[in-house]
Amino acid sequence: MGQHLTLTNGIVSIVAEYKIEGNGTCNCSSCMDCTAALTDNLNCYGKVKLTANITNQSGTCLNNPENFNNKIFDCKGNIINGTGWNYGVYLENKKNNTIRNCTITCFEYGIYLKNSSNNTIERNAISNRNIGIYSENSTSVINSNMVINNTAYDLYSSDWLSSSGSNNTCDKAEKWDDTDVTSGGCRNKYQSQSTEKATDIFDAVEMLEYLSGEKNLTQLSNHNKPGYYKFVGNENNADINLLDVFALIHKIGMEG
Repeated sequence: MGQHLTLTNGIVSIVAEYKIEGNGTCNCSSCMDCTAALTDNLNCYGKVKLTANITNQSGTCLNNPENFNNKIFDCKGNIINGTGWNYGVYLENKKNNTIRNCTITCFEYGIYLKNSSNNTIERNAISNRNIGIYSENSTSVINSNMVINNTAYDLYSSDWLSSSGSNNTCDKAEKWDDTDVTSGGCRNKYQSQSTEKATDIFDAVEMLEYLSGEKNLTQLSNHNKPGYYKFVGNENNADINLLDVFALIHKIGMEG
């Protein structure tokens, strides 16, 4: 079942269309449709799911949807890709939301929270022109995100207030400390440079074969190159994990 909602920006009116799944859940496939679905408190009061990749978005994708409170926005692993400016997700004066499973790339800011409370950011991959996650006078739970290759900071706030989180991957965290580390920053340190690294989908397949037990370490094509398969943590540690695979797949997507 499809739902039409007219959005007006003061100049023109545009009809957005999204699908109603039922039980408070809706599906969307564009920034406009997702914004409309998140605004719909009658049909989409619980969860909005992104069902397709969004590429070359010229402006902010989710620009503070009016009724985005007490809801889940789940990208289901899909990409929200910009053109180098604006915001992937911008929320102001919003509360009790969850943003999960999104790959947000090529914006000025990936996720920007302003005067917002009790929001959860989890299992996202965020890589942008300036800052990955920016928190301004907001409180959040930030868990298991890969926030890497952001030019200025991966995570930034002048005051994180009571925000907390764990098991994140980053290399430029401004005043952010995962709760499960004692040395500061993210629990998993992203290795942004190495003499030679895995580069393509064939490497990723081999890494998955290793993790599934189909291959041992010495059967990997480049096992003799130190750090070749390591993107997260100590690259001198040969123990490949799933975060390394995710980092490689993210790298392939960014460069492809």
